[in-house]
This record gives sequence, structure tokens and C-alpha cells, in this order.
Amino acid sequence: MKEMLAGQKSNRVLLFRTCFLAFYAEDCGAAGRVTDGLGALSEALELARTSGEKFWLAELHRVRSALLLRQSAANPDEAERELRAALDVARTQSARMLELRAATALATLLSDARRRAEALEVLRPAYAAITEGRDIADLVAARKLLEALS
Repeated sequence: MKEMLAGQKSNRVLLFRTCFLAFYAEDCGAAGRVTDGLGALSEALELARTSGEKFWLAELHRVRSALLLRQSAANPDEAERELRAALDVARTQSARMLELRAATALATLLSDARRRAEALEVLRPAYAAITEGRDIADLVAARKLLEALS
């Protein structure tokens, strides 16, 4: 993935770059390379601001939140701000699945902080807004979290 991103940049191919950078950042996080992942997300967020490629912006914020929580000096307040930004962007774009992913992550963070009522308030409407495909992994995860919170 790293070589593909380098080739894409050197050839000035920017279409979908924000999306690919988010995938790379998630891979970095899974491999314990949080700093590399955050660097990729910084590039992606700047590209979204300057190129107008904002369709993946909610995911960029959600992934950034996840990486921030993986840092040794994790800052849950900053992670929560990123997730709320992800929710706002997804709602503005009417991107229901991205809203659900951000809401599930935020509800998990709030639940871990013993803010269950707030977690339910965030997750319920995002889950209810999707009426089809109840066996999709993101919906299954959201439903299980709702059941655990109820």
C-alpha cells in the first residue's frame, strides 16, 4: 500500500487519495505504527481541504480518533472531538453508513467513560436511520452495542 501511495503521489494522481490514505492509516494502526498512520491522515485531511475531495472526510476523522486512542498518551477528549466531527460531516453529507460507523465508535467511547445514556442517544438514531441490510457487519456491531447499552 505504501508503494502504491508513493506512486500515486509522484504521478500526481489524487483521485480517491484520501480514501487510500485512510486505509493505509488503519493498516498502520493495526500494525502498531500510530505515528505513521497519523501522518497519513494529516496528509489526507489537508488534501480534503485543498482539493475538495470530501466524500471520505467522516472516515478520516473516525480513523484519526481510533489512532489517537492507540497512542501511549491517549487523549480521549481529542478522540471524542474527532468522532463528533465525523458525525457532523456524515450527517451533513447524508452518508448514513459513515454516520453509523462514527456513532458506533463514539458510543463505545462514551460507554467506556460510563456515559451510557449519552452513548444510546448518539447510536439509536444512526442505527434507526438504516432500514435495510441488517446483516451488514457495521449494523450487527451497532445492534450488539445497543443491546449491551440497554
